[in-house]
Amino acid sequence: MRAIIQAIPTTLTFLLFASAAEPSPFAGDWLLVWDQMGPQYLRVTATVEGSTAKLAWENENFECTLTGNVCEGSVTENGNAKAGKVKFTVSDAEIKGEGADLEGSFTFTGTRPPTPPAGGPRTLKFEPTVFHNYFAWNIPPALRVFPGDTVETKSVDAGGVDENGVRRARGGNPLTGPFYVEGAWPGDTLVVHLKRVRLNRNTAGSGTEVVGSALAPYYLRDLKMDEHFSGEWTLDREHGLARPAKPSEHMKDYVVALKPMLGCIGVAPPQEQSFRSGYLGSWGGNMDYREFGEGVTLYFGVNQPGALRRCSRPPRTFRSGWRPITS
Repeated sequence: MRAIIQAIPTTLTFLLFASAAEPSPFAGDWLLVWDQMGPQYLRVTATVEGSTAKLAWENENFECTLTGNVCEGSVTENGNAKAGKVKFTVSDAEIKGEGADLEGSFTFTGTRPPTPPAGGPRTLKFEPTVFHNYFAWNIPPALRVFPGDTVETKSVDAGGVDENGVRRARGGNPLTGPFYVEGAWPGDTLVVHLKRVRLNRNTAGSGTEVVGSALAPYYLRDLKMDEHFSGEWTLDREHGLARPAKPSEHMKDYVVALKPMLGCIGVAPPQEQSFRSGYLGSWGGNMDYREFGEGVTLYFGVNQPGALRRCSRPPRTFRSGWRPITS
């Protein structure tokens, strides 16, 4: 499977008004984690005028005086110029601060947006060795990618079996990834374009009973099942066809067209949540939608820094990249 990932930052902007005359280590763009009764993720464009920095967003702002790498000042909230105090230190790569406003104390940290490597987009080949059965916020990234990068990789099937028939993971939709998309920030939209989806083995398996929800209740009750029916399939990848490997008399000439798709695809859920890979929700998940194949574009809201995108089923390769778009 190959997919192009595009992260679309929705602008939550810190504005710091500054002059262009005296560049400051505080000036420029930042990615901030603001923690006040829980984290908030904000994008900052910082400028400095003389020794004064002013920060504003929604109904709150603060103004502080820079002395070396320390800025200390007051907070204004809902027009109240005496809402609280703030103090932070700043370097070329990091902001750390604390203070209080009408809602209580807060802390915040900021880092510079990542700079893509020189030479333009890269092609990265990733061989997965560990698979996860959860969409979760706290699984370490398997790979970090930059805008426009291409990643070629593969997954095991829903039972954890790889292209060589070797079981590599527990069953239950094991996932490849997660992939950290540099610059993707909560509140953004991740755009995933599946460039190429291909099968990489000649066998498959399915259930041996008809799904009950697909039948009328009385028909299901009276249905006579073949107790010897096999769920094994032979895949003709060259011609795009699948046939029962051990067909019954009635299915000896049965053929179905292959349409490779991603059964599970998504990003990390919001807050400190974790869901089994078989579940689905606003983060994506086990959607089992046959149209999630080659050439399709998907959109996911970013809930965690880097989005932590992951996918599974069936074995495949994919491409990824992202592009920021304001909305």
